[in-house]
Amino acid sequence: MTIAEIRGKISDTNLSEMREDLLTSDIFGSFRYLPPSTGVLPFLQTAKTIDGRPFALDMEVQHVHWSFWPWLNRKGYSDCEPDVVIGLEGDEHRTHVVMIEAKYWSPKSNSKEGDDSEGKDDSPGDQLAKELDCLQGVRPTDLKWDSKLSIVSRDLVFVTEHVVLPRPDISESLEAYRLKNNAESPIYWTTWRLLPRIIERQIAGTSDVYQRNVLEDMLQLLRRKALTMFEGIDPVTTYFPREKFAFYFSGPKVNVYKWPRFSPIPEEVLAYRYRRGAHAR
Repeated sequence: MTIAEIRGKISDTNLSEMREDLLTSDIFGSFRYLPPSTGVLPFLQTAKTIDGRPFALDMEVQHVHWSFWPWLNRKGYSDCEPDVVIGLEGDEHRTHVVMIEAKYWSPKSNSKEGDDSEGKDDSPGDQLAKELDCLQGVRPTDLKWDSKLSIVSRDLVFVTEHVVLPRPDISESLEAYRLKNNAESPIYWTTWRLLPRIIERQIAGTSDVYQRNVLEDMLQLLRRKALTMFEGIDPVTTYFPREKFAFYFSGPKVNVYKWPRFSPIPEEVLAYRYRRGAHAR
């Protein structure tokens, strides 16, 4: 967790290109130090496909393996550098691999840079399609994990700051992958904005002071970056005396509002009713 970022000590100018990686490092790096049931799993379980299918596991996770920004270039598959690759290990070394592509301000890439020089003209240029292709060939040793791990399933999760699923972006990537591979494979999506509520529940449910410290830092960071969903409005604390505020309905199609020039807070809270077609009562 970058405490300096929470405290506003990192300049937006000299780190403008790193903000996305910094956010990924802060959040997924913190997940690494939390039990999977407290951090990464609840977040992954908010992900869904374009047709609404939720992310799900058919195993109990006993251990989590991590690889940050690995360069993957296995022959026969697209080259890629995903933000994070997570190995969710169950019994008998059965492992579900989750590749994470995380965005903050920037959109996904649609360039084909590097493909022609490698003689891979048929590689998808779309970033998510390329990573989906790359995911199919990844092995534990490519990620410097134990060779005993047996990969039984693989998923790509796209994390963004959107409030709703970015359907056009994901549809474009799915089509690019289908055209290259003549096959279908899902892309899951979730948003950073769902994470604060998860963290709040985990804070309320833990008595471990060390886990609480990590969770509180994550929550503070996400709120500082305004990566939250709508959380309601602040209670009204300023009230206007009758002579300072009036509402008029002046006709069938015309509304005229007269707002107060001042907004003093009276000692007593007064309530007024407003009637259609008449002055405030």
